[in-house]
Amino acid sequence: MHPSIAKMLESTATPPPLGHPVLKEILGYGDVATTPVPVQTTWKVAHFNGGSKIVVPAPDSILSYVELSIQFKTEKSSGVIFFWKEDAKFLTVTLENSFIKVYASLGVDATILRSENAVSLYHWHKLEVWRSGKGVLLKVNKQGWVESELHASKSEILEGTGHIFLGSPDIQDVPTVMKDIDGFSGCVKRVRLNGRSIVMQSVYATNVSECFQDPCASFGCPKGCMSHNSAPVCQCDWPKTGRKCTDLSDTTISAMKFSGLSYLEVDNEDVMSHITGDSLDMAVNFKIKNTTQHLRQILVSAGDVTHEDDFFELSVDNNKFVRFALNLGSGTIVLTHPKRIVEDTWNTVEVIRKKNSVKLSVNGEDPISTFAPDGAEQLNVYRNVFIGNNHLTEGSTDGHDFAGFDGCIISVKFDQTIINHPIQTKAAINIQDCAI
Repeated sequence: MHPSIAKMLESTATPPPLGHPVLKEILGYGDVATTPVPVQTTWKVAHFNGGSKIVVPAPDSILSYVELSIQFKTEKSSGVIFFWKEDAKFLTVTLENSFIKVYASLGVDATILRSENAVSLYHWHKLEVWRSGKGVLLKVNKQGWVESELHASKSEILEGTGHIFLGSPDIQDVPTVMKDIDGFSGCVKRVRLNGRSIVMQSVYATNVSECFQDPCASFGCPKGCMSHNSAPVCQCDWPKTGRKCTDLSDTTISAMKFSGLSYLEVDNEDVMSHITGDSLDMAVNFKIKNTTQHLRQILVSAGDVTHEDDFFELSVDNNKFVRFALNLGSGTIVLTHPKRIVEDTWNTVEVIRKKNSVKLSVNGEDPISTFAPDGAEQLNVYRNVFIGNNHLTEGSTDGHDFAGFDGCIISVKFDQTIINHPIQTKAAINIQDCAI
């Protein structure tokens, strides 16, 4: 027995209570908190916030081949999804401006692959990456395989295989060929690498949580809702406006104001007959807001937003050049006018199509022209015409590599039919007055 305890017992007939200060000091307990064993969490669907990561040991087989598949739902247009690097060898998968990119190297040269099309926000997608020998392949959803080949490799024996980072790069060892990209924001599930699932557990994780629901789920919009930068935005039928469409705007409109989350849907029979016929004379009078936008902004569109079937799209690209794209069923043509438009000033753009011949003019400058591939001469579209955006499904603000128009439109002319007021349309979402 400890001498201090024996002395204490000799001086009193009653043993000291367990909480006695002397016993605390001698036995080493009391105010010292017991560290609880953390509960280990396993996520079937993990949410990453841009600063999250899961780090797991890489399998030995990664040096020989890669068979990777990941299902993901992104909230932002850029971020690192998968990262592996050991010595000079690496394979990373990123999202850049809504396109999936793969960076790969066997220690000498590097190759970069990019998906055929952009991916949408707030929708589930599947990516697959294969590397066998020097060949590298990428596939996203039902898009075709994108292929490339490395020209050389180092054959030295590495001491280990390093670690795999999900949702973030290893910031101490980023390949110079990669851009400075933030971590991934969104949800990830069903990660498989070389025949085995990567278990997403809290013991390997930093700032990872269970995938949350769509921000629109409990917001309470009276009609539709879109998620924009992880926040809900109600789709208000004109003349309703406000956070939850509880206010009314003035019905007198000198020009229609679009916010980037606005659109008009036109089902006018005269308009649709011109759109789907073999000729079209369309003119738009607009001014675009001076904002930083990395995606093209849609002025008028109709047809397939994936651009695989018939469509047309009039837009302003991120460098403020007017762009017109068309597919009559035999292949896509794109016209980009060399006259750059000026922000916050009124512009007039005209598109004239006669069968396969297409002309584009901006502010009266000399038009540029081209011909659609031989074949069909009529545009087969099965949805209405959209002004200020593409056809959007509820829940997404950026269907692909585009954004809604941010600015004002006085009128859109389809041959002799002029649209200059929300009352003329089937739907007018988030439209306000733009005082001229």
